[in-house]
Amino acid sequence: EHFTAVLAEYMMKHEKNFYYSDDAKSRALWMWHMLEESEHKDIAYDVYQVLNGNYPLRATGFLMAFITILG
Repeated sequence: EHFTAVLAEYMMKHEKNFYYSDDAKSRALWMWHMLEESEHKDIAYDVYQVLNGNYPLRATGFLMAFITILG
């Protein structure tokens, strides 16, 4: 969740580089989805902090997700 939320936030900040359609409904749907992913990040992080909060474990998980998604 955290990885996809970071990606969604980046895409929202750089929308002109990722979104090439003039369809307002399609744009609204994608923006809603990216905002939803951003919200998940906060929830996932809060739960992680309560359950463990170990930074090296979190960083390792993020790296594994990064490699998996690129693959």
